[in-house]
Amino acid sequence: TGTELTQIPEYVKKDQLRQRKGSSSWYWRKRIEKGKPEKFFSGTEGKDESHRLINSKYHLNLLGEQQLKQKRSSSPFISDTALLYAAADHTWVKALAQTRLNNLRSLSKVTRHLASGPAPRFKRIEGDAVKVEIVDPGFWTKIRTDELTEKSAKNFQSKYTNGLNPNSIKYQTKADGANGYLKQARGVFGKEAMKVYRDHFKLPDISAWKQVDRLEVYKPDWEAPSADAMVKFWRDLPELESSDPDAYALFLTTYGGGLTVGETLNCKYSWFGSEEVTDHDLSVATNWYIHVQPTDDWRPKNPKRIRKASITESIFQKLIDLRYVRRPARNERKINITDDELIKAVWSKAMTKVAADLNTTDVTVKKTCTRRGIPTPKAGFWNKVEAGLVEHPNGIMPPSVAEQYKPAEQAAYSHDDYLIQRGRCQGATGVGQRMARWFKERGWDRKQVSHEMRKLHLSKYLLSTGDLVATSKQAGHATTEMTEKTYIAVLKKHKATIDLPKG
Repeated sequence: TGTELTQIPEYVKKDQLRQRKGSSSWYWRKRIEKGKPEKFFSGTEGKDESHRLINSKYHLNLLGEQQLKQKRSSSPFISDTALLYAAADHTWVKALAQTRLNNLRSLSKVTRHLASGPAPRFKRIEGDAVKVEIVDPGFWTKIRTDELTEKSAKNFQSKYTNGLNPNSIKYQTKADGANGYLKQARGVFGKEAMKVYRDHFKLPDISAWKQVDRLEVYKPDWEAPSADAMVKFWRDLPELESSDPDAYALFLTTYGGGLTVGETLNCKYSWFGSEEVTDHDLSVATNWYIHVQPTDDWRPKNPKRIRKASITESIFQKLIDLRYVRRPARNERKINITDDELIKAVWSKAMTKVAADLNTTDVTVKKTCTRRGIPTPKAGFWNKVEAGLVEHPNGIMPPSVAEQYKPAEQAAYSHDDYLIQRGRCQGATGVGQRMARWFKERGWDRKQVSHEMRKLHLSKYLLSTGDLVATSKQAGHATTEMTEKTYIAVLKKHKATIDLPKG
């Protein structure tokens, strides 16, 4: 029956596929009733596509042509549509790689309650700014698109808010999150993507799922942190500058220039400039700016983001100076000590003990010393010291070794001219997370840091200029209404002057 056909399982497991010797194509071997095992070949190189084709061939062998056609006419699995969405050319689906990742992850979130099994896994494709790879479709292989109904969307909303009181702050936060996940998940089934799917499947009507009402969320007007609350952060900023120059640069661009994190990660030193401007009183002044603009592999969110964001001369100069500041390598971040301190450590005790003191590994300590040009004791040195064959150096390099020490010179950073050094701004240890961690360790009690710094900059900019249009241009907002909605409240605060009537 039709019901039975929609429940046909996935016979071929992806981890059962094998590559042919001397070939990059895939095959699967299965014994059908009695006789020798039969092999099903894909004839293609990609494992995902081979997985789909071999499953199809086995279904055809098992069920017969007519039933297979009936099966194909039923709703496709979400895994099928997701694979097409992830691999679609930019001419069909305009979303870039990061947007596709966000949409797919959100779809995983809003469909999690529909099936059991491992969650889908995704990854970026190196050198591809558009397509992404679905490493494993996970439980999506059990869910058909006709299960994306109004009921399933509302069930997700219910489960995500978990029976919280709609009047509570916690509910408001969760409801806002549920709205965001549903909005992004629908991107996988946008108008462009649906055209791609229709060439491959007979799609069900999921308009009710796409149009389910958003949960009502009360969002109060944004308020800047008080000056008193920010004092402790401003006091410790020199420590951030010395320990993590890239995180400090992100702080300067967001708080000092109103840039977003994405703009900062793609900011180049060639964006920095100055120009002479004439004020209303005909006096000439210098305007320092960061010119946000597209690069070879990135473009701003909207055309209004292509702008010259004004910054002060002091912040401009500080960002320029950071170009020459030494950055620790990824595995060197825990070794935040000077060369002299590191020399004293490695010539006082064995490398493993130094590593334990620094909460890292002896390999990291050794690589750090090599990178900094610091000679270290040779293998077996500390055994000779314990045996009394060699005098303990007591933290001082022997004269013969000291001659080899040449402090590594820090050259100007020049990797494509980026402000944030490349290779240190992605993943769990990205510069945004590092800056947020630094603030939260000092008592930051808001949800975000970098975006709040941008908002703080724009609120101060609006207060100092009183010009809503200029502030909108500084922010790169698509419309002035967006600026007004967020920041106009800062201009509406007036001291109350109405007192009790005097009798």
